[in-house]
Amino acid sequence: HIGAPMQVLGRGGGLGIDHDGSKSFNSDLSVSYKLEEYSLAVVQAVKGVCDRKNIKHPVPRSESGPPIVSHHSILIPEAVSASVSSAASMTNALFQWVMEPLTEDALSDYSPKSAAVVRGEYVSCLLYAEQLKPRCVDQFGEGSIGMEQLAAVDGFCELVGFAIGLSEPPRTYHVGLSVFTSRPDF
Repeated sequence: HIGAPMQVLGRGGGLGIDHDGSKSFNSDLSVSYKLEEYSLAVVQAVKGVCDRKNIKHPVPRSESGPPIVSHHSILIPEAVSASVSSAASMTNALFQWVMEPLTEDALSDYSPKSAAVVRGEYVSCLLYAEQLKPRCVDQFGEGSIGMEQLAAVDGFCELVGFAIGLSEPPRTYHVGLSVFTSRPDF
């Protein structure tokens, strides 16, 4: 949809794993369904979204390692460095860039807030952002707004938080995940 055709969808690993062996829904470390049931649920969910959006169905892939070894191994890599992004200042140009992907309907909702951001009225913007973000996440889940719009709203909320000092810029930790250096010692 955004320009990269999706041929393979990686579901990742670790979800739906029976970590404690109890096969129980009462445990935070277990599941109460079989692998076939879980696989069918994943395939049906992907099919439903693709059918709704008229997107060609991708080939679903999953890691097989976690179900086999997840309950008796763990890998904790050492962070070799970290970097911190500096908090961006909320300039009119930056705000306009963040809001550019939004539709005309959405932009009409933001225009009063855009003026408030430029004037430095961040507290009123924060209140609006706290109401806006959950609403947009719901709309994204329903498919009524796209990923670009959700990212723009997320950027808006993050910039407001930085501007009034509520949140720290995110840290990026760099780890070495080489197969040779990450191999556990036996």
